[in-house]
Amino acid sequence: MAIKIIKDVNGNILKKYNHIEKICLEEDVNYIMVDLLQAVTKEGTGRSARKRIGRPVGAKTGTTDNAMDAWFIGFTPDLALGTHISYDDRTSMGQHASGGDIASPIWSQIMNDIFYKSEIHDFPIPSNIIFKEIDNLSGLLATPECKEIVIQAFIKGTEPVKKCDETQPAMDNRPFKLLQENELQ
Repeated sequence: MAIKIIKDVNGNILKKYNHIEKICLEEDVNYIMVDLLQAVTKEGTGRSARKRIGRPVGAKTGTTDNAMDAWFIGFTPDLALGTHISYDDRTSMGQHASGGDIASPIWSQIMNDIFYKSEIHDFPIPSNIIFKEIDNLSGLLATPECKEIVIQAFIKGTEPVKKCDETQPAMDNRPFKLLQENELQ
């Protein structure tokens, strides 16, 4: 909650907000989302942010068509912060402008200033979360023959049980479908 109470110069309460706590997302489902958003900073478009601040971070980067807007919305276990860059007149920032390239460094600098010499915390892992090595192409359990292996978080009971078979990739079993251009045609 950003504002709890508003007082005037004499200390009189002008407005008081009551904190109402409500569980909107189960902790295991929340952790799966955190894990997916951490992937953005481990191997995706926001990986430079993790290197710059040296602590666990999840994020979503973004860039509009024609690079008129770029953003980096990032979070640690302690704080969430967003940065947005654009020109007031909607001018393009150039073909190479992206959230990961131009908004992320600003985000990282602010976070470094905030967390200067502070303790590093990790995202808490609920007890019913397990990690499995997954073949990134099929979404099935990885075998030594798999070419691209990733570690993926799962809620116990939702993890794949079938092992990867390179001869018949199971596209529909990917944790999140990433269709390549040739798959769309």
